[in-house]
Amino acid sequence: MNYTILVADDSKSYFDTIEEAFRQMGDHYKLIWAGTGKMACLLAEQYLPDLILMDVIMPEMNGVKAIQTLKENPLTADIPVIMLSASESLQAAYETGAHDFISKPFNVADIISIVAKSFERRSYAVKLNGLKERIQNLRSTFQDS
Repeated sequence: MNYTILVADDSKSYFDTIEEAFRQMGDHYKLIWAGTGKMACLLAEQYLPDLILMDVIMPEMNGVKAIQTLKENPLTADIPVIMLSASESLQAAYETGAHDFISKPFNVADIISIVAKSFERRSYAVKLNGLKERIQNLRSTFQDS
């Protein structure tokens, strides 16, 4: 399966490090870079990534406000967001809808592990929703009989 990951961080070098790590994992990942929170919101709506890695401190719009904006948009509301930050805004990140948090400076192996776990949880959720739908369809078939 191929995944698209939007990395929102004003430091291009952080993006380059993350991109290189995922490139070494194979061609299953496409990474997109946004240098500001505002750009992250625009690119998220355009590409509908499978996951967003979001820095907290960025120009134009910080990561917490960007998450808030993403969660208010029906197109992007369900995209999981993992915060990347050295700041103490963990509480605000979770309150606005972040799924996880990685401290800077980060270990690339930790990012890959947390992203993989996020995709795994999402995959299970999709399968569970599909199973629930099948059960409901079976129930209505038997009720109609």
